[in-house]
Amino acid sequence: MDPSVGTPAFLALLGVHVLAGLFALGAGFGAIVTTKGGRRHNAAGRLYVLSMAVVVTTAVPLAVWVENWFLLAIAAFSGYLVFGGYRVIRQLRRPPAERPPWIGTHIAFMGGGYIATVTATVTVNLTMLPPLVRWLGPTAVGVPLIVYATRSYVPRFSRPERPAE
Repeated sequence: MDPSVGTPAFLALLGVHVLAGLFALGAGFGAIVTTKGGRRHNAAGRLYVLSMAVVVTTAVPLAVWVENWFLLAIAAFSGYLVFGGYRVIRQLRRPPAERPPWIGTHIAFMGGGYIATVTATVTVNLTMLPPLVRWLGPTAVGVPLIVYATRSYVPRFSRPERPAE
């Protein structure tokens, strides 16, 4: 192992990364279990996105430092999913005719981002589990939940708006 990983700079960066990851796990779970579109869901979602911004930002120099290009790719992919899910919500500010079908995309991107967050946590911290379980377990659990959520919420959020009376 590279002796520089024990330096104060590396350990400080790793500490920020881990702390932000813990916030991301908690906030992501909060967004999943709260009423969609409600104040708590929106607040948890914002905290998740901000926490993941810190996770991705710190993951890049950490991965480069230890020359782990696979983890660098995972950080980039996780960031893409989370910020793609956030961007879909930002597009709701457009006039209705210009909006893409948003809820299914939002669920898929944010769900995929959360699966990546859980996978990273499990692979690093639950080393007593077989590698296949650590790497594929979160996906095996998360994808059916994403499909269920998409089937549940797309019809609800796709109803036409009622005209003003």
